[in-house]
Formats: sequence, structure tokens, C-alpha cells
Amino acid sequence: MPSKKTSRKVKKRGKPIRIHNLLRHDDLPATVGIVKEVRAELISEIRSVHHELDGKIMQLDGKITQLDGKITQLDGRMTQLDGKFLTQEGKIEKVLSVVHRTQTLMEEQRSENRIVLDGLKSVIERQDRAEEEAKEFRHTIQILVKTHSSASSL
Repeated sequence: MPSKKTSRKVKKRGKPIRIHNLLRHDDLPATVGIVKEVRAELISEIRSVHHELDGKIMQLDGKITQLDGKITQLDGRMTQLDGKFLTQEGKIEKVLSVVHRTQTLMEEQRSENRIVLDGLKSVIERQDRAEEEAKEFRHTIQILVKTHSSASSL
């Protein structure tokens, strides 16, 4: 005897419905185990990124330390250059003091030269007066000699 179920006629409507087409992966509910695994995966990924960032930060700290060292070296060089500049300024000041001393000596020499020139001028004027007096004296003697010779011959 045939069963009643098979004796019934089923009307077909369009295409047959397949279960695997209705249930897609996105439509399936997540189990607690899957959620925990996804959570653990995300936590591990976050930790990985955190460790990578820590590594990058340490690398940057190392580079900053290197730059600090280079800046310290540059500061040391600048200090050396400042010292050299001060030494050169000291030498320049020493040269300037020698120049001022030389100018002082020149002024002193110029003053002494004026005194000597004034003295020479006085000596030359006296000598000129003495020569003039000697000339007048010679002239007077010549006149006297001539007068005496003329008087003796008469």
C-alpha cells in the first residue's frame, strides 16, 4: 500500500528551493566560540601593532639620542670656536694697544721735534744776527782800515 504522502500530488512552483542557497555565511549566527576567537585575534593584532609602535618609538628614541649627541658635539665645537674668537679678539686688542702706543710715541716725538725746531730756529736766527753783526763789523773795520790808511798816507 502506498503511503498517503506519496499519493498526493505536489504542485511545482518555479524552480526548486535549495537550502544551501538560502543559508549564506553572512546569514549564519556566530557562536560564542567564534566570537571569542575573533576577539582573541583582534587583541593579538592590537598587541602586535602596539609592539611594532613600541619598536618604532624606541628606534626614534635612538635617533633622537644620536641627534642629541651630535648637537652636543656641535655645542662643543661652537664653544671651541668661541674660545678661538676670544683669543683672536685678544690678539687684535693687543695689536691695537701697540698701535696706540706707537701713536703716543709719534705725538711725543712730534712735540719734541717742535721744541727742537723752535730751538734750531732760535739758533739760526741768532746765527743770522751774528753773521749780520760780523758783516757790519767787517765793514766798519774795512772803513776804519781805509780811513787809517788814507790818514797815514797824508
